[in-house]
Amino acid sequence: PDESNSALVLISARQALPKNWRELLSSDFQNVPLEKLLEEVPEDQFDGQPLRFRRTKDGIVIYSVGPNKNYQGDALDRLEEFDENFIRVDFRLWDVERRRQPPLPPRPKAKEDANGK
Repeated sequence: PDESNSALVLISARQALPKNWRELLSSDFQNVPLEKLLEEVPEDQFDGQPLRFRRTKDGIVIYSVGPNKNYQGDALDRLEEFDENFIRVDFRLWDVERRRQPPLPPRPKAKEDANGK
């Protein structure tokens, strides 16, 4: 929903990220009075439950369990195993000190075998 996207944009501009949904739903996030960003946690369209919120070592991930109903919001935790073809629905916000990092070097392309595979 548009409200969810707006809330994520607003919190990404802050100096600190919320620790959990309760803090995000608070009308006084970071001791700065503002209208409530969200009235309730948005629903995961795949299972009808609230979207998941997970704190990582360098930010937060808000995610859906996805079409297979088993995604854990961890696709970017292990970049060396990242699968571009895996269907995932997530939104990651980095802590301020982890933003504006240089890009990672390109991953090596898989070598073709004698059959061109």
